[in-house]
This record gives sequence, C-alpha cells and structure tokens, in this order.
Amino acid sequence: MSERKIRENIRRLLFEDHWVANATDDKSAGKFVVDSDEEQPVPVAPSPQMAMQISTDLPPVTDDEYMPTTAIELAKSMYVLFQECPPDQIDWVYRQAHRLRDYAEGKSAQFSIAEPKIDDSIPLPKPVNKSSKQPQADKE
Repeated sequence: MSERKIRENIRRLLFEDHWVANATDDKSAGKFVVDSDEEQPVPVAPSPQMAMQISTDLPPVTDDEYMPTTAIELAKSMYVLFQECPPDQIDWVYRQAHRLRDYAEGKSAQFSIAEPKIDDSIPLPKPVNKSSKQPQADKE
C-alpha cells in the first residue's frame, strides 16, 4: 500500500469530509500539514509560567521564633505577610521589595574573611626561617 493510499484512508477515517466541508468556512479542516500549500503561521511563544501548588502549609509568620531557611519559604512567608496589604500601598511595597532584594544581593556579594588564629603554644621542632638568599636567574 502506498503512502498516498494510507493518507487517504487515515483522512477518510478521521475526518468525515462530506459534513465537515459544509459545516465550516475553514477550508483547511480535514487536511494534514504536509498536504497544505499554505505557509504555516509562526507559532505563538509560551509565556513564562509560575509553579503553584493547590495547597501548602501556612508559614507561622506570627511566631517571633520562626525564620525562613530557603527562598521558597521566604516567598511563602512574604505572601502571607502581604496578603492583606492595603490596595493603595501595593505600588510602594512592590518597589521596596525590589530595593530590598537588590540590597540583599549586594550584601551577599560582599563578604569579609576572618583573620586566621595562629596557635603558637606548641613549638615547632624545626622553626621555619625566612631565606635571605636571592633566587638565581636561569642561565641560558
């Protein structure tokens, strides 16, 4: 059986052309993409999506001892804290959140190195002395 015959049989079984042709103004109904001479439209790009759960435990933001340990826990806590934000203050809160995040990223990039503590209570059997000799240049 040829590919053309297979396609015709599939088209006949999937699409009842006798009523589809008369039921719609869409002339491409019942045709495969490979059969179409028309240029295909550019596909629509998907918009970024946010993962959500149907339900999750409410963070105990009223507990003074509670401190989120991950970015996800922090986001959930912020959601609970600002759920009842006054509508006229949403713009201000959002801008402050951006500033706070930028400040946290900058603070995270700056870190200090602690001075190492040297334990001199145990003497070394052979103390290390600084050499006063100058290194010899390679002679070619």
